[in-house]
Amino acid sequence: RGEEVRALIQAAALGHGCLCLPGDEPLAFMNGRSLRLAPIGELVEGTLEGKYKEVSVFSMDPKTWKVVPSKVKRVFKVPSDGKVLRMRLEGGKEFRVSPDHPLLVLDEDGLITRQAMNVKGGERVPVVKGQAYEKLLGEDVCFARVVGVAEEPYEGWLYDVETEHGNFVHSTCVVTHNCSIHGESPEAALIRMKSPPMDVPEGNLM
Repeated sequence: RGEEVRALIQAAALGHGCLCLPGDEPLAFMNGRSLRLAPIGELVEGTLEGKYKEVSVFSMDPKTWKVVPSKVKRVFKVPSDGKVLRMRLEGGKEFRVSPDHPLLVLDEDGLITRQAMNVKGGERVPVVKGQAYEKLLGEDVCFARVVGVAEEPYEGWLYDVETEHGNFVHSTCVVTHNCSIHGESPEAALIRMKSPPMDVPEGNLM
């Protein structure tokens, strides 16, 4: 499986896409009208199995900088390469992502995307002011400084959701860019995922 993982990471670097969160990272989501907080792995696996349909998560509206519901367009899962990064923020918030996961970062040019492995202490990432996931809707997005980045071992699947707003609120109310698979059309993107060098099994995509 090492060769498969290296191929996936290489494809991500070339713009084909990447996966991001360990399976136990919490994510609030709505299945119909039911709102719950569960590990992202449960959401993705449940969606792949057909258990969850019409799923939405919380996202940041880039026009209003407020939290809104966002439809999940696609879910992904791939094996990790044996490590993740633990990002620590001022105020005590922590979350884990794969080293190549695109994070939203505020710099002098505005909100940009940067791979987690390139985010440094002192940089600011968007977070939601509210703490309770039941009350996230309509909350304002502000910024918190990164105070630490540490590599940790992790063996298992990495999971991601692609949303209509291009970001989602996960873990400790951090707003992160979602990963996506680029292609001329949804069908072309899926073909790219299932073809070399990625070769993601059909059952791992939806």
